[in-house]
Amino acid sequence: MSSSKTDSMTPSETLAVAVGLLDNNGVSSSATTSPNNIASDKQEDSSNNHHQTPIEKSIDILTKLQTQLSRSGTLSNNEVLDDVATSSLEFIGVEYHLGRAFLMLPTYQLGSNNSNSASPSILRKTNITRATDYFHAYLKNVDQLDLLNEVTIKEYH
Repeated sequence: MSSSKTDSMTPSETLAVAVGLLDNNGVSSSATTSPNNIASDKQEDSSNNHHQTPIEKSIDILTKLQTQLSRSGTLSNNEVLDDVATSSLEFIGVEYHLGRAFLMLPTYQLGSNNSNSASPSILRKTNITRATDYFHAYLKNVDQLDLLNEVTIKEYH
């Protein structure tokens, strides 16, 4: 797919592709590879993307989207809910989806019969730790926007 088509994807479309990959919504292969060049990775080797699972593709897409949103200032750390544009509300969940994705990662390295690769239990622990970090970031953002009820806040803190 041409880079001009990649560049024309909106952040909303990019998020939909990433979530579709996580939810196995049968997104076409051209759609799943199109957002690979979000942000500044325009010269990335596309041969790596052919060996990625849908979950790994989703993580790449969501990570690049998170970077793009951070650079553009779409969501700021000091905003309250009234300050967030309605069109930006869906992006509050990017960290949540990253957490989901890391929990879904396989505990083996694809194509790796190498004895030097990490054990499945170490990979699982790493994935859970990363997922937890993303879930905490998501909860922090939602708490900052005053979207959590009192019971959830007490459980979280």
